[in-house]
Amino acid sequence: MIKKDLLRPPWWIEEYDNALGKFDAGDSIILSDDTNHSTIGIGANLGFKRSVFDQCGSFHPNLDRYKRKLFMGGDAEFARRVEAAGGLLMYYPAAVVHHCPDSDRVTKSYLRRWYFRIGEWQARKIPPGMNETSTIFIVPGWHYRKMLEQLWQTVSLALRGRHSEGFSHQLEFISAFGYFWGALKNSLRGILLFTLQR
Repeated sequence: MIKKDLLRPPWWIEEYDNALGKFDAGDSIILSDDTNHSTIGIGANLGFKRSVFDQCGSFHPNLDRYKRKLFMGGDAEFARRVEAAGGLLMYYPAAVVHHCPDSDRVTKSYLRRWYFRIGEWQARKIPPGMNETSTIFIVPGWHYRKMLEQLWQTVSLALRGRHSEGFSHQLEFISAFGYFWGALKNSLRGILLFTLQR
């Protein structure tokens, strides 16, 4: 639950609350198991027993925020380790977490950074080209179409003076570009590791 007195600008839409740490998977209890691989929670609302850290280690700091660096994914990576060790994760909707983000998170510059990092994280989460028949520079072909569509919508709406609508498409374009950047980094990292192992 994000604090209610956080003032959002007039152009803000509810979808952007995700960048503030909002996570709501509905009113039903969800358990992680072999049939359910959905996200159970995010760093702003996760809790673990101390014994879990003793068994699985701690969060990897290079996957999470550090000072002004807006990295992400440490929570999901740790959750996967817990599951791999036989742990069960639970989404419990009756548990309420009060989250108090800073006012600098309700700015366009912050949203641009957040959407870029979300795209980059998605590229790490799902290996580029997985189950894809057509890839260009290690990125699925449909992803380029998405980038061009979002860029076109951004420019088209801006030219018509519909800047608030155009901004949401701009963020989707930035997210798609972040995915491309993340996929490229993953590929280069893989080539470097392969070269070093030879």
